[in-house]
Amino acid sequence: MHLSSLDLTIIVGYLFTIIAIGIWCGRSEENLEDYFLGGRRIGWVAVMLSIVATEASALTFIGTPAFAYNHNWTYIQLLIGTIIARFIIAGIFIKQFYRYKVFTVYEYLSKRFGTGSKNWCSIVFLVTRILASGVRLFGASIIVSAATGLSPLNSIIIIATAAVLYTVIGGIKAVIWTDACQAIIFLVGGLIALIFIFRDIPNGWEDVVDITRRFSKFKLVDFSFNYKVAYTIWAGIIGSTFLTLATHGTDQDLVQRMLTAKDYNRSKRALILSGFADIPIVILFLAIGSLLFSYYQAVPTPGLPDKADDIFPYYIIHNLPRGLIGILIASVFAAAMSSIDSALNSLSATWINDFYRPYIKKNASEQHYLTMAKVFTALFGLFLVFIAFLSKDTQEVLILGLKIGTFTYGALLGVFLLGFLTTRGNDLGNAVSIVVGIIAVLLIELYTEVAWIWYVMIGTFITFAVGYLFSAEQNKGIEEFRI
Repeated sequence: MHLSSLDLTIIVGYLFTIIAIGIWCGRSEENLEDYFLGGRRIGWVAVMLSIVATEASALTFIGTPAFAYNHNWTYIQLLIGTIIARFIIAGIFIKQFYRYKVFTVYEYLSKRFGTGSKNWCSIVFLVTRILASGVRLFGASIIVSAATGLSPLNSIIIIATAAVLYTVIGGIKAVIWTDACQAIIFLVGGLIALIFIFRDIPNGWEDVVDITRRFSKFKLVDFSFNYKVAYTIWAGIIGSTFLTLATHGTDQDLVQRMLTAKDYNRSKRALILSGFADIPIVILFLAIGSLLFSYYQAVPTPGLPDKADDIFPYYIIHNLPRGLIGILIASVFAAAMSSIDSALNSLSATWINDFYRPYIKKNASEQHYLTMAKVFTALFGLFLVFIAFLSKDTQEVLILGLKIGTFTYGALLGVFLLGFLTTRGNDLGNAVSIVVGIIAVLLIELYTEVAWIWYVMIGTFITFAVGYLFSAEQNKGIEEFRI
């Protein structure tokens, strides 16, 4: 496919605008608190939009319509758990993080248990985030490649280069403000697509109702107790709650922007409202999938892609007019970069604060740490490109990008809950419990048919139980950590 000059102008203009915002945001970085936490003075609305943008990755942009196209709307049940979990995180997790003024979430574990627990969980995060974000980068490149005609490798390089540039220069402020802009672009792109797909259906709403009813495409709730199915009401209430507790409470990638708000109340507001903001976004992209199904049933099209993941990009490049194609591709870039930039910043923050500063270069100047933070942000960008390149032969890359974190999130969540809810546990016990928890989940993946949505809950219970067997090495002052 050859894009028109108008489409190319829109896409290039978008990329340069985002990079310019990053440069503007980075003009007053003086220390690590500015670079990684925005001086703890970011407005809650910007924080909320940044959380929404990071959640709405390129996988969401394509994967959610593909789910509705292939199946129905039962995906929406997972939103129940994301709302429940946010209230728990706000009441327990974020409150404790602000109480102890932590730089990274794993610093809390150092205060509660010891440096060993902090180091183990930091390593688990670093490895998981590099793998998951690298796979997601490749997933995004497939979408960009399909929409632009670029090779996947060139798409990887363009997405990563743009995200690295503004993240290196502007730090977390660039991440948050560009994410806020990208959230708006993402939504505008989705709304434009929805309007045009509906317009193209020959008999409009009449066809939509008839086709979706015949193929049961508007099914919302599944009350079955089938543990092999990821999209049931029980998975939405229980499994999704544990998954969100882990992603939004123990993963530095998402928690970091919550720590940039001026105080706990503003952070809590941003987190909770972001959950409710997710509802219309998920509805929008599920509706796109249902309308795409209705359109292609009403208008049989030769050469339609076999994979549901390719349907939305196919429609964009074959049905939208010039100019709008550019806006939709810019929306894909926005979705891709809004999840990559935060990964880069959180990886660098964790490495600098939890390893480089205490073990490699102690007592250096603040300017040295700030320089190295930027260097490691760029290096982590190279790591993500490398993982994305290694993923080129992966099948079902979109599903893999979602599942990787579930193998380790339960171990992280189990350790944090042990710290929040009990006075037991120590560094050795946490190390053992993390290893046992991760191995248990991997064995479940290999030898059972349990759906991935339950992995975090299972890993959490196993890690918590094993860690609880180990008594606190010193009880002095331990009561202050009780919630």
